[in-house]
Amino acid sequence: MDNVDVAGAVEELEGFKAENDAYLEELNGMKHQEATSDEYKMLLIEYLQEENAYIDKTIEAVYAKELSRASRFSLETLYARANE
Repeated sequence: MDNVDVAGAVEELEGFKAENDAYLEELNGMKHQEATSDEYKMLLIEYLQEENAYIDKTIEAVYAKELSRASRFSLETLYARANE
């Protein structure tokens, strides 16, 4: 098992989550007159919430040393999981 820079990995993951939280706050403050715009906004909110949940699980896995390399976490992984 490779050594994982836990602090660096967690810092990067928490940065992703902070960006998502900022987007969520902005989205929650938006008001739309068209129903389709509001539906799209709700899909984005749901996606960001799922992404944050996955980030939390990944942080737990890093601390538990269940990941052999920090590089296994990537945005491609998040997008693949979201598309499932």
